Amino acid sequence: MDKTNSKFIYSTNKKIETEDNNENLFVNKTTEIHFRKKNGKNIVIIKFLSHDILKLKKLSKEIKGTLAIGGSIKKGEIILQGNKREEIIKILERKGIKCKRVGGWVPRAGVEPAR
Repeated sequence: MDKTNSKFIYSTNKKIETEDNNENLFVNKTTEIHFRKKNGKNIVIIKFLSHDILKLKKLSKEIKGTLAIGGSIKKGEIILQGNKREEIIKILERKGIKCKRVGGWVPRAGVEPAR
């Protein structure tokens, strides 16, 4: 058995950090929140700089459960149904993730989007 590819670390030093111990991979990175229409439906695309699929799945599940919307993960992006950008930004900012709106219609008081 080859021990060079092992992921185990045998040490008494508790300050050793591994990729698995790093809980928040999204801190100090800017997240882009895109609004698009696809097949006549509104979708929101969240683009992260991290491509850790397990962390994206966990975050996606939390957002979808909180807002009661559907979605998926493709190519390192979270794709959500509906125009819930404001609520998504609030959830991400509570987690300490910086957000930036990219493209799409920005809601203003008393103004409806052109159809």
